[in-house]
Amino acid sequence: MKLNVGCGGIYKKDYINIDAFNRVVADKTMLAENLEIEDNIVEAIEANQVIEHLGIGRAIYAISEFFRVLKEEGKLIIETPDIKRSFEIFLSGKREDRENILPWIYGVDLPGMWHKLCFPEDLLDEILRKQGFKFIKKKRYQAEKYKPILRVTSRKPKDSNLHQILSLLRKRLLTRGYVDLDNQFDVLEKEKVIAHLFKKLKHIEKFYKQRHYRRFQREIKGFVVEGSVRSPIITHEFIDILAEAMDIPSKEIDFYLDILKELNNKHFLKYLLYRLMTREGYTGYQERLFTATINHGKKMVRRLLDEEESRGQIFNHLEKCIVKEDLSTIDTFSLGKLFLEADKFFQLGVKHFCRENFEEAIKQFEISLRLYRNQILTYWNLARLYKLINRVDKAEEYFAKCIKLTYIIDYKDPPLIRRQINIDKRRVRREPITSLTEILK
Repeated sequence: MKLNVGCGGIYKKDYINIDAFNRVVADKTMLAENLEIEDNIVEAIEANQVIEHLGIGRAIYAISEFFRVLKEEGKLIIETPDIKRSFEIFLSGKREDRENILPWIYGVDLPGMWHKLCFPEDLLDEILRKQGFKFIKKKRYQAEKYKPILRVTSRKPKDSNLHQILSLLRKRLLTRGYVDLDNQFDVLEKEKVIAHLFKKLKHIEKFYKQRHYRRFQREIKGFVVEGSVRSPIITHEFIDILAEAMDIPSKEIDFYLDILKELNNKHFLKYLLYRLMTREGYTGYQERLFTATINHGKKMVRRLLDEEESRGQIFNHLEKCIVKEDLSTIDTFSLGKLFLEADKFFQLGVKHFCRENFEEAIKQFEISLRLYRNQILTYWNLARLYKLINRVDKAEEYFAKCIKLTYIIDYKDPPLIRRQINIDKRRVRREPITSLTEILK
């Protein structure tokens, strides 16, 4: 079986021609990132002028799907606009050249025809290798004047079990709705979790193959602990797929699956968020705060795994200590997610500050601050707000924290920032500060 993915209007003989939008010649309609094809049965895949339409999140999942369905030593051919040569034409060409090359860079405004991202050679190479592809070769050619093409060929290697497990994991996350491919941030944050666990997967496979069952049990327990504090649901699916792929007896794995399922049901990540938000201090040390919270979570998971008599008490504690604020669904615990949530409350604080709803603005900024301790603008706005409502003591506290941050974080011109903070101390400002460029420009 051979696949022509994203065939458009080009029909290839001896291939199953697939497209998500153009049904004129397609044999089947399906998404590149969610192929309705069994594992390990495809000899070759051609994906010509496809990945630039997907963006980075969907491209990762599409290339993962290509890996999943290919046989060992199966061949993948990707053709995509040569973005480097395209920009060279744009920058050095006349007006006519620039106008003609732009549709090759950005696509055209028709359903399925716009380009989300033209992949530089090194980024495409990195994505292919992370999905497990090897024997990568690249070639540039230009069949038409304004259509420079990058052609990349690669193969699925023999003994690709671990990367096959990754492709099966992504397939399951997508089909069960655990990842949002329309949200690039969500995809990339979950990829960080997957990458972190994949490093441990190699040790698990090694000891299982060598029949070092004691070491295997230790490694898989560590896998559960590490995964629980980042995403219990991803770790649950990972362990489930791993057990099937390695033919691990269910009695050795069901206990871990039950614990992970219960952690997800009890909103363990919201408990970690509660722990992080209620810890005092850490001004300018967000990473230390995050690490301390992660370590606390690991300790709790180890108790769940080791102390049967304590499980009921621990799960009851989790239910009582979760955040009550209107936060987005927390399905991964990461610095990136914390910053994104903090920024949402920062924006709400700015809105209420502009409307002179000072008490509500303080509330929103303080939630933002508990989530993320490195944002000087949050401290600064709280200082201004407390000064406006005549809470001089609190204003001084937050001005002092602003000054402290200039010695911890690498800003462009700390003395200039400190001067502006000291000016703010002496006069009342009735507007929020939203960017340091207001000071540094």
